[in-house]
Amino acid sequence: MFKLAVSLVLLFTFNLGNAAAGIWLLEIKYTQNGKSQKAFVVNAQTTEDYSNYIGNDSLFETAFRKNFGQTDSLAIYSQIIDHEKLAKAVSFPMHPFHLSEKHIRYIHLSQIKNISLKKIWVKNDYHIEVLSPLQYTDTLWLKKKGMIEYPIGDEVGCRLEVHKFSAKETYKAELKQFCDLYLRKEKLIDSEKKQYKRLLKKLKTKKIIVVELCGC
Repeated sequence: MFKLAVSLVLLFTFNLGNAAAGIWLLEIKYTQNGKSQKAFVVNAQTTEDYSNYIGNDSLFETAFRKNFGQTDSLAIYSQIIDHEKLAKAVSFPMHPFHLSEKHIRYIHLSQIKNISLKKIWVKNDYHIEVLSPLQYTDTLWLKKKGMIEYPIGDEVGCRLEVHKFSAKETYKAELKQFCDLYLRKEKLIDSEKKQYKRLLKKLKTKKIIVVELCGC
């Protein structure tokens, strides 16, 4: 089960030197109304390298307020979906975290103090979504390199990647059914949505993992 990390995170786009464009999240701690909160914050407009401030709370708070103090109200994520441990273990592309709009709320910068940086989360802006339901225990077989097929799209651009981790199982019928549903996933009725999920689970039992990607 993917872990939900309850924190606030500062989200911003970056492009430092030759680094690929993507998203950095600053995991912070702060004090509000006398209570220490581990928290995650949104829509920052800076490319500053905050890694130099880890362990130096006073310098970080000064830089933080300088860069994000133009407006008192900050949009933040109250949670992130933490995939970091799983993403490091599997052999196919996977982002270390995901964000959900349902976790956005607002805080006032003037009402918080003792702001410190605890961690920097980084992912590139290439769209990657692992559609198959995964658990960390699956990494016993997911850490090996699988064979890759492209049932929808090609190696470049928007596509589905199918990662096959067993040569023994037959899966073409289930994969075709899934792809038929996937191509009209925005218009599925409730029974088809359930079938969509069932097929992903069935494919996983045959050691077939489905990943959606979009980018060059």
